[in-house]
Parts: sequence; structure tokens; C-alpha cells
Amino acid sequence: MTPLPLRATDVELIAYLDQWAAHLERGDYDAAFAHTDHLPEYGWTAALIHESICWFGPHDPNRRVTVAGGPTTQTERRVVSRWPEPTNNFIGDVWYGLNIQGEATDLTAVFLLGSAADGLRLYLQDINVR
Repeated sequence: MTPLPLRATDVELIAYLDQWAAHLERGDYDAAFAHTDHLPEYGWTAALIHESICWFGPHDPNRRVTVAGGPTTQTERRVVSRWPEPTNNFIGDVWYGLNIQGEATDLTAVFLLGSAADGLRLYLQDINVR
């Protein structure tokens, strides 16, 4: 991933993840995987990202993330939390609600926000119902 500036705002972090979701919308899971960083202990691959989306509800191999939601009663969750004290070079997390087939859902990608010498990095931690 291309690191973001150390002083990146919450709006800039969400905009970066909107780009990640745009890769998912196009079905380019390799580009989505490359767009963020990954810790080996979480085991993420491009194929696993795809499967996590396909298994939301009844399995559907054609299910897609969509960047813009449609009419729905559910609110998309896009929350950046910055922790008061860093933990192992992580300074916060981002919960990013995913739209599926044009509808906001409770399927949420969670990213750890890491601080490194070259800038801020987003590490995919989980994609799950939250």
C-alpha cells in the first residue's frame, strides 16, 4: 500500500478506503488486496476477501460490494477511532461498512491504523457482520 501522510485526516482515511471499495466493486480483489497492508496472523488473501463477501448471507459467487448505497434504512458505518496510547505501533482502527448490491449492510471491514516512519498504514483485520 501507499502510506498516507502521518497527519492524514479521518476524511482522507475514509477516502482511501473508498478507493479500496471501488476495487471490490470492479471485482478486482488483487488490487483491493494490494491497496492495504496485511499482517500474516490474519491470513488475508485476495481470494479470502472475495469469499468473505460471497458468504454474506446465502453464498453468492456474484455478490459485489458497491461504493454508493441505495435507499435503505440502515446507515453506513465509516468510523475512525484514534487511540489515546499506541499499541505495538497501532494508533487506532477504522470500521468501514460495506454496501452490497447497492444496499448498506452490517458487513463491516475493520482496519488497524498503523504508524510507521513512512506514514500511516491501514491493515485489514477483519470482514464480518458487526
